[in-house]
Amino acid sequence: MSTRAGRLCRSLFFLWPFLAVSAVSAFQPRQIKIIEVRDANLFFTEDSQLISLANVHSPSLQDSDSLKKALADKFIKFSREQLLSWPMQFIPSPGRDCGADSVISGHLYKEFPLSRQYINALYLERGMGFYLPCDTLHRGILFAAAQKGIEKRLGVWQQQKEGPVNLLRRFRGSVWLYPVFSPNDKYIPVFGFNYRWSDLIKLYKKDLFYTNLTAETGTLVFFYFPYIKAGWEAGYGNLYLRLNYGAVLPLPGQESGISSRSLPGLDIGFRFQMGKAWMELEYNLNRTEVTSLNIVTLSFILPANR
Repeated sequence: MSTRAGRLCRSLFFLWPFLAVSAVSAFQPRQIKIIEVRDANLFFTEDSQLISLANVHSPSLQDSDSLKKALADKFIKFSREQLLSWPMQFIPSPGRDCGADSVISGHLYKEFPLSRQYINALYLERGMGFYLPCDTLHRGILFAAAQKGIEKRLGVWQQQKEGPVNLLRRFRGSVWLYPVFSPNDKYIPVFGFNYRWSDLIKLYKKDLFYTNLTAETGTLVFFYFPYIKAGWEAGYGNLYLRLNYGAVLPLPGQESGISSRSLPGLDIGFRFQMGKAWMELEYNLNRTEVTSLNIVTLSFILPANR
């Protein structure tokens, strides 16, 4: 028994360098050529291998959603123009969760005489897939590329932006923190509702910057003190500034008219996502004929495209 064990140990001793070299070489860069694009993130090489881009989750022709299929077809056309029969370098991913049955997932580089282009990052930057990390190679580069795709609303992010219009997306439930009677009073929470057209008339948009004409109606205290506003909004990404002018409508039985309750204001806010819904945190500076109101507002937007 001991003799057999000794022989096995001696065999492993002589074999382990070859096993180590084989394991390392499996993840070494190798030259390939893509001869067929079979899906948005599935390629067939000259040496009869199926490969995919690691850390990239793209729409597929196999998706049941027609919009995703259309995006996949668009991405396939782009890949055929950019990748077919071009000298490429491919590094298989060391991540265990990256590959699938008969598909080698890895990192693809398009080679030029004096440089090379990282295709995984190009896909993410153009919004041709979601960043779904399965290994740590070039993690910072891939994350930054994915952020560019999100900010520019390209590809899969454009689909989310241009989804079906839901009229309820403009409805907000708000908590107003403001002094009820005078600026010296303590801030107390008061609930109200509003319906805001932040994009009533779109004036200008470039990348993340935009300017719109806006309109808003709502109530300041539950269903009491209705108001109307119109204004101008400028924003960059999820940050925005709004100048508006409006009026608090008179309650039944009051003699004063709308003109005596004018409400010019300045709003500075930030939008952020909570699950499928969106929230807005605002600082509102409003001026009435009696006093100025410094209001902090937290609004909940229904789970729909904002």
